[in-house]
Amino acid sequence: TIDARGGTILPGLINAHVHHVSPSITRWLFLQDGVTSVCDTGSNRNLMPYFDGGGKFDIWPAARGFKSGPMIAPHDSYPGVFFGVNVNDEVAGADAARTAVGDLASRGADYIKITLESDEKGEPYLTLIETKAAVKAAHDHGLIARAHVRTESALRLALEAGVDTLEHVAVPDGRSHRDENGRIILPDEFTALLDQAAEAEILLVPTLHALAESSDHPE
Repeated sequence: TIDARGGTILPGLINAHVHHVSPSITRWLFLQDGVTSVCDTGSNRNLMPYFDGGGKFDIWPAARGFKSGPMIAPHDSYPGVFFGVNVNDEVAGADAARTAVGDLASRGADYIKITLESDEKGEPYLTLIETKAAVKAAHDHGLIARAHVRTESALRLALEAGVDTLEHVAVPDGRSHRDENGRIILPDEFTALLDQAAEAEILLVPTLHALAESSDHPE
């Protein structure tokens, strides 16, 4: 029995979207701030075993680490090498997508991460067929499919493919505006997509802190 002495006992916090937390010493640092679970949404395949213990610092308690392993992505796509480590599992075609998901599942992935990044810089998207194949394979292995989504077109693709979570916040492709009070008004077509996601009970992991840091208008 612990006497909280009038304080508040807070349930463990979950950070649902992080990277590079395979070392238990890193997850020990999370634990110091009350974060008892962290979900790594993109790491190198070779780092996946470190989430399950056996590291140098495993004598210390640490936040539980859940992992996707590398992200399912087309060739030469975002993010590729991320902080010096390749976090992509590049696929071409539905069969390759299914094979990649099966491999990650066999390595202990807790969920599958799919990259649907903007092609504004000429980066390719996964096709709808490839994305659907990856999502179905994830579900066949009892895993959820988490989709990196940053644009309206990517959001449409993710919804049609039947993903389970949307990572980051998709934004309308240049069609939002501000009213006389400075509030951002979203186009009706985009709001309809959000309604569709909510109706399908697709979870949103907004990563607002990361997006605000990289924005000229964090509000």
